[in-house]
Amino acid sequence: AVVGVTSCGKTASIRACAHSLGFDILELNTSHVRSGKQIGKILREATQSHQMATSKKELCQSVNQMSDERRESIRLADASIIVIEDVDVLFDSDKGFWKAFNSLAQSAKRPIVVTSSSGATLCVCVC
Repeated sequence: AVVGVTSCGKTASIRACAHSLGFDILELNTSHVRSGKQIGKILREATQSHQMATSKKELCQSVNQMSDERRESIRLADASIIVIEDVDVLFDSDKGFWKAFNSLAQSAKRPIVVTSSSGATLCVCVC
């Protein structure tokens, strides 16, 4: 989670880091309907379709065992992260957001980064 006051550069920082690592970003913000149903519909496939190592150690071992040629053939641009902005700003149309988010977070195969201007909201809602 990236927490900070409104317009302090949370999303810009995430984008800069993602860009420097070669990651694409799938972004949901307050302009999207973020109901549990929509979260499931939009993000379910995105969170399940990318194979990731189960741990940093496993990832390092996998990369170390690859030939130099194979390492060079891997395109970092194929990697992506999901960014959900302003999780502390939910509207009536966003009913079921936290339940769907928690379900996705438990089974996601790619990183999910959330932004908030209130860290307290995250402590209460994320299980």
